[in-house]
Parts: sequence; structure tokens; C-alpha cells
Amino acid sequence: MLQELSTIDIAVIGSLRLYTNNIKHLIDFRVQCLEGLNVKSRQRLSPAQILQLYICCYQHVSTRDRCWRSMLPVLNHSIQRACVLFRAKFPFEIEAVVCSVIFCHVNNAQGSAPGLQEAASRRERVDAGSGVSCCLAPPCPG
Repeated sequence: MLQELSTIDIAVIGSLRLYTNNIKHLIDFRVQCLEGLNVKSRQRLSPAQILQLYICCYQHVSTRDRCWRSMLPVLNHSIQRACVLFRAKFPFEIEAVVCSVIFCHVNNAQGSAPGLQEAASRRERVDAGSGVSCCLAPPCPG
């Protein structure tokens, strides 16, 4: 099981274009950490962009702000404080993030992305069979 990953390259984070519903607390992150954005800005964010910001939130302290601002130019005190509280409450879902990164990059390399319904269906089969939350077939090692 992957225990720690404190830095993911900004280019890798920025290349995520799909979200496959495998991060348990992404809605909590959106509600709690993006409250410092105006309503219009929050509504414009896609699930993939929220995933990118979620990953930025957990980056090493030396790169966290630069990472966030490369995805979204707004990083105010309200957002920073909310992220501190969020990180204290919820662990980084490292395995699910790595699976999302692999899923996106495999599909980018193939030139097309399968429908999210198909990916969700595969993830549900993996969850039922092994308890590992991942959207790939075969499942990520756990």
C-alpha cells in the first residue's frame, strides 16, 4: 500500500482531464476549501479541476501555493485556512489519486477516453472484488 507521496509534478496534475468519482471526500473538499471563491468561479470549476486543486492542497508545503496558483490564480487566506483544516480532518487519498493519474494518462496515450460510466462500472467491480478503490482494470495493487 502506498503510504506517502508529498509532491506530484505540476505538469502531471495539470494534465488530469477526467474525474472518475474515486475520491471519497472530493465533495467535502469542494464545499469546505473552495468557499473562498466567488459563486461564479466555483460553478465554473469542472470535477477534473476540483481534483487538480484537491491534489494541490496536499502537496508539500514548499510547493503547495505555487501548485495551487498554477491551477487557479485565486489563493486567499480563507482558502488557505480551509485547506489547513481539511488536511487535518481528512487523509490524502493517495491510492485513488494515483489511479486517477494512471487512468488519465493511459487514456491520453491511447488517444481517447472511455465513457465515465464504463470506468465507474469497472471501479465498482474492482471495489466489490478487492476493496481497493480504483478505476482501472486490472486493479491497482493494494
